[in-house]
Amino acid sequence: MTIAALEPRTWRGVLLGLCAFPALLASALLRGVGQRGRAEALATWIGRSWLGREAESAVQLPAWKRWAALAISLGVFVVTAYLLTGIVINLAYPLRPDSKPTDWGGPSLLGRWMAHGAGGVMFAIVTPVLSRKLRRLAERVM
Repeated sequence: MTIAALEPRTWRGVLLGLCAFPALLASALLRGVGQRGRAEALATWIGRSWLGREAESAVQLPAWKRWAALAISLGVFVVTAYLLTGIVINLAYPLRPDSKPTDWGGPSLLGRWMAHGAGGVMFAIVTPVLSRKLRRLAERVM
């Protein structure tokens, strides 16, 4: 039995989900300035990498699908960035200069690290699960 949160392929999906919004935004901007070939190549790359399959041709997609994909990828970006920040902040909390011995888990450094580390571990478990669910939502649109 493997733990999904520890598999590299799981975190690859999370990071690609984080890259989807900037890539689709750049694709939309390229399309706007007349670079349809580059826009389609970028949209195809994100479809192949993130969704694991060929997405419909970006040029052939109706405008509402392109905007829906951009909106969903923005949501994925915001949620994923928040969750990744939660992991880092919680695991590194005792190293912060403003941490006090009376913080959760205090007065020892080990207690504070364990209390905040538990939050970081929970973020690390939730992040890939939520990212996978959001990716499935994007698959329905694209």
